[in-house]
Amino acid sequence: MHNLSSCRVAFDKARLQRRQFPLSQGAYKLREASVTLERMDETVQNISRLKHLHPGISLGCCMSDESEDWLRSLPEQIAHLLG
Repeated sequence: MHNLSSCRVAFDKARLQRRQFPLSQGAYKLREASVTLERMDETVQNISRLKHLHPGISLGCCMSDESEDWLRSLPEQIAHLLG
């Protein structure tokens, strides 16, 4: 289980960084975030389907042999993105 406080720290840190870039100056950032979340979702689906069948292949956001570490870091990545 991922440490909830590390996700909160990632969220708060990203939120502070984003204050430097008001939304009115970059609505494209919302589109980027949406695409990133979709890509993360596709990667999770690929991991569940392909990881054990095809070692050493790209699963989207990570390679099959990196998938465990990538999945462990996913909660913090999402918290940062939403921050």
